Amino acid sequence: MFSANLKLSPVLVDFVSIMRQLNPIINDVVFVEDSHSWRKEMLLQQEYKGNRKKSQDNIDRNGFSTVISNFTETLNSLGVKVSQVDRSEGDDLISAWCNVLFNDDISTLILSTDKDLTQLLKCVNDVHIIQYSAIQDKLYVCPESKQEIDKMNNREITQENLFDELFTISIENNPFQNFVDSTCVEVVYPEYVRFTKIVGGDTSDNIFPVYYKPATETTRSKGLGIKTVDKIYNSFKNLLGCEFDYHIYSNDDAMKILCNTIYEVANIKDEEFTKRMLFENIKTNTSLVSLTTESIPTEVVDDMLKNIECERQKKSLIISKITKESIF
Repeated sequence: MFSANLKLSPVLVDFVSIMRQLNPIINDVVFVEDSHSWRKEMLLQQEYKGNRKKSQDNIDRNGFSTVISNFTETLNSLGVKVSQVDRSEGDDLISAWCNVLFNDDISTLILSTDKDLTQLLKCVNDVHIIQYSAIQDKLYVCPESKQEIDKMNNREITQENLFDELFTISIENNPFQNFVDSTCVEVVYPEYVRFTKIVGGDTSDNIFPVYYKPATETTRSKGLGIKTVDKIYNSFKNLLGCEFDYHIYSNDDAMKILCNTIYEVANIKDEEFTKRMLFENIKTNTSLVSLTTESIPTEVVDDMLKNIECERQKKSLIISKITKESIF
């Protein structure tokens, strides 16, 4: 049983420890909070994240809320920006923050164990979005970021090229390179992550595959396994003749190709399951899975952008001044 009596101290100690570890490579911190998700309002086929209820029955929700509330109040007092918007999940806010900062040529480090967020990873003109899992001590990067990291590792730092590096460094020491060297780096293909969750569903969020038939008394459930989804992905990419990004899911011609590919690769022979149904399922899953402003209701996006603009006006956190003594 999770109890409200759980001390807040260990949580804050862990926070301080991670912040001090990351201190050399970051200059500000944003903590995002969940709200009641807009996705629960649109998902009619099954309850969004409904499969989590049973595993969370032993949680004292009032106690948990109290701990979170106390934690965020403490973060605010330390100068950490706390971002929360009605109807927005934490993932939505992280995506919005990343996009706003990226458009301002500011690199972002996502601190999370949630691999759904790896669909946000990208690198353009030395501006990066990367993700770090402190529990696994693993750094997730897109292929373009990995190329820049490799170039940095193989490059001799001189006074002349000093300011061309990825992050702020000194001649004697490269904090980002030291951080990379101390972690396990895993290359992730963001569009593949998004595609597999759209087509194959996401059991952790109770999102079904785009083709799914529940079990009956005489038959097993039918869906799309990861091996089938991989075959669909490769076939679809070959038919398109190019790499693709999230914009492809709003292209009707491309979606017709995808529907035909799913039918062919998955060998669907269910007369009751039409391509129109498949098309609608792809649209639904895209809205549920894809962390893009195009997939999020306009009013939620507007509220997130207002919140981000407000939070960015606040003074940045001076991480080096955080100590265990300052929070107790």
